[in-house]
Amino acid sequence: MPSNILPRSNNLLVEPYEKPPVSPGGILIPDSARRDPNKLLWMVLKVGPGKLTKKGIRGPMTCQEGDIIHTERAFIGQPLDNVDGSKYLLNEDYVLGIVWRE
Repeated sequence: MPSNILPRSNNLLVEPYEKPPVSPGGILIPDSARRDPNKLLWMVLKVGPGKLTKKGIRGPMTCQEGDIIHTERAFIGQPLDNVDGSKYLLNEDYVLGIVWRE
């Protein structure tokens, strides 16, 4: 996890998350069932401090580090070219839901 990148405002530092190929019951899940071409899963690596309200107070972030989140492909965020692997900055407003939380 890159320690030198800190998201600002209500942004998240994320990386793509692949579902495990085997279900908890031990059934092998084919690639066609694991990947939806229009939806993406992300692992949240770091969370920004939150968006400032009109009163100057930071609003709470709904996502936490370690969450698996769900977005549409249209909102894949800003890729970070200077970081190893595929890391992105994503605005929390584009998160459709939290799939799993540690």
